[in-house]
Amino acid sequence: MESSSRKIAVIGSGAVGGFYGGLLSKSGCDVSFLIHSQFESVKESGLFIESIWGDFNLPQAKYVSSSKDFDTEIDIILIALKSTENKQLTELLRPFQNSRKKLKIILIQNGIGQEKIIHELLPQAKVFGGLAFLCSIKKSANTIQHIDYGDLTLAESSADETALGIGSELQDLGKLFQEAGITITLEEDLILARWKKLVWNIPFNGLSVLLQSQTNELVENSSSLELIRELMLEVQKAALSEGRIIPNSFLEDRLQKTFSMKPYPTSMKLDYDQGRSMELDAIYRSVLQRAESFNLNLPNIMFLLYSLEYLEKYRNDKK
Repeated sequence: MESSSRKIAVIGSGAVGGFYGGLLSKSGCDVSFLIHSQFESVKESGLFIESIWGDFNLPQAKYVSSSKDFDTEIDIILIALKSTENKQLTELLRPFQNSRKKLKIILIQNGIGQEKIIHELLPQAKVFGGLAFLCSIKKSANTIQHIDYGDLTLAESSADETALGIGSELQDLGKLFQEAGITITLEEDLILARWKKLVWNIPFNGLSVLLQSQTNELVENSSSLELIRELMLEVQKAALSEGRIIPNSFLEDRLQKTFSMKPYPTSMKLDYDQGRSMELDAIYRSVLQRAESFNLNLPNIMFLLYSLEYLEKYRNDKK
């Protein structure tokens, strides 16, 4: 199927969904964005992407204020909500529950295990997990700033978390994103890919809040760098308990990429600073629960979670 004939719905049109959906729209796909905040303003002027790859706007895209208004012939649903908003998925996906099309769902989200929700809500759909290595922020209701990177990893999801390999449908999705100018990695095992993403997310998201620092500050300080390494090793150990092997070279690669990354406030720091809920369930509690089933102790991750819980409760109590 040619890009121009793909009908794509984007749920979660923020720094991640707006960026990737914007590139797909720019490449010729028929993309519709679900907009909640300042809908009329966004509909009138469209989304604008300020990108290191070149600025662009999306006058050709479609904007809807309810998932009920998406085209009934949608082929792909790109979900890029924060995991803290997953309780909305039941209502947001209701219009697609009786779809006669063979839907493909791509869930671009932090953490591990969230695809289970999609499998339960749309058992007839093909579900894929997406992992973004992307530095971007939403500057305003209709402006997204792409700061650095932009790589996307895709893997097929199974309800029982077994590895499904790289089939033709996954390859087809990979080609679609490549044609939009996005560097794509296809993985055979989604759960391994999610553990790999957590190697970066667990230390940098949490420590950026706890230490009120950007990514460059965390790696340039010897004490915080040592703590990052210890947290990465705990993620590696937790993954191994489930039979997923992450080589030491991967941990070092994530560190080197962060050293060369433009200074960046993580998504969790932005959430905390702006008074939003942090993704503690998806990134930390889920990992500790999985580790507990193997009687595995992860003291540094546990300390980080407790510290973040304290900060979030203290902030909320002061409101």
